[in-house]
Amino acid sequence: MFDATKMANHLKTQAELRTDPFPYIWIPEFFAPEVYQQALRELENFDAQGKVGYENRPGLELYDPPESELFISLKKCIRSEVFMTTLFGLLGEKPFGKFDVTFNREYFHIYLGPHLDNPPRRLSFQIYFPKDSSQEDLGTVLGVKDAEGFQITKRLPFVPNAGYAFISGPETWHSLPILENTGVPRLSLLYRWKEEKKIGI
Repeated sequence: MFDATKMANHLKTQAELRTDPFPYIWIPEFFAPEVYQQALRELENFDAQGKVGYENRPGLELYDPPESELFISLKKCIRSEVFMTTLFGLLGEKPFGKFDVTFNREYFHIYLGPHLDNPPRRLSFQIYFPKDSSQEDLGTVLGVKDAEGFQITKRLPFVPNAGYAFISGPETWHSLPILENTGVPRLSLLYRWKEEKKIGI
């Protein structure tokens, strides 16, 4: 269903490299519109099993993505050498690390404060799946942390078919705004490549 070379070329044309407050790419339209609508329908109707959550985020449900033709093909595409080389290359890196993906369905959280992703180093690539722009204020918040605290410099809009990616580091502070339980969950796919730790002798 997905052609990895075509998707990599599409990523090149869509991705906007930004450097404030740290290097990341913003992707305003990842899928073709009709493909996005199909993917959204499948995620909205997904009767997921085997959820995993976090103690400090009880409203968050994590699942393996649906085992449909679309999502199997998408996973294969994103794991392909040509796509990974393009994605990492936009951030000035060569592909590294062990890959995983989760479908995130979050109904509420009180506040997810500024934090760094836990080591080992990783690339995070998240695709947003809202139905419309009504959840626009629920995107990831980027900023800097100094002696005066966390200073927000950018709020990524949680809008349909958009996504972002960055490689974690000592300056990649980010957070999420308060998510009230309106009954409409915040849906996203989160792809990660984690650099495996090297054990010395």
